[in-house]
Amino acid sequence: MTELLIAEDVEAAVILELEQRLPTAGWGAANAATTILTVDEFFRVIVVGGTEHDLVIDNPTVVVEGYAKKEVRASRRAAAAAAILSSCARTGSMGGVTCYKVQVAGRPQNYPNPAVPGWFRYQFTISADLRMAAV
Repeated sequence: MTELLIAEDVEAAVILELEQRLPTAGWGAANAATTILTVDEFFRVIVVGGTEHDLVIDNPTVVVEGYAKKEVRASRRAAAAAAILSSCARTGSMGGVTCYKVQVAGRPQNYPNPAVPGWFRYQFTISADLRMAAV
């Protein structure tokens, strides 16, 4: 039977990486799986596309949104998250998934969300080469 290769869950990998490394870098919990009603700052991670790099390497494009009640916290936490995710290529892993390359395609930028007034949103876009899983 032919072995299938399937893309890893990059959203889960990004969230896990941020949950593990943001607190140790001094930026508090990622709070990526909570609602805006229970915390003062959180991240939202969304896959927006991507391609296959080759037979075994997936190249998803991901938008990471950092929300906070204070603008400076939203801005700096987004910058810290971008730096953490950029370093995954050097460490060889993103949330436990083998990582070969990370490119920050759009630096953290202020992008207000009219649906959630009173919150500041900074977002950035990354593209990552991640090894697919054999199933």
